[in-house]
Amino acid sequence: MFAFDGVLLIVDLDRVDDEAIAELVASAAQDMGSIYRAADSKTQIGGKRYQVRHQPAGDAGFEPGDRAGTHTAPGVMVVTVGEVLQARSASRLAGDLVEQRRTLVGT
Repeated sequence: MFAFDGVLLIVDLDRVDDEAIAELVASAAQDMGSIYRAADSKTQIGGKRYQVRHQPAGDAGFEPGDRAGTHTAPGVMVVTVGEVLQARSASRLAGDLVEQRRTLVGT
């Protein structure tokens, strides 16, 4: 998991190669103008939803219990949260990252 202002980029390390990860992280960091730590996370299905368990990401604007938008592509999940202006930027970035990943894998 990589954290940016209002954005978490969660990558399945078994399905996404290092070069693709580097491209996604560089794009997000450049677009958001921020990057925080990378950390392990765990994604699991809870009922009809995904639950992402991760270390605190308060520096990126995430608080325990936040309901966040989720965008997916093969091997990647982008989670967004934040204030209205920040959320718009984060949501746009999420769409861009998902499109970039889909283009890389040809889906």
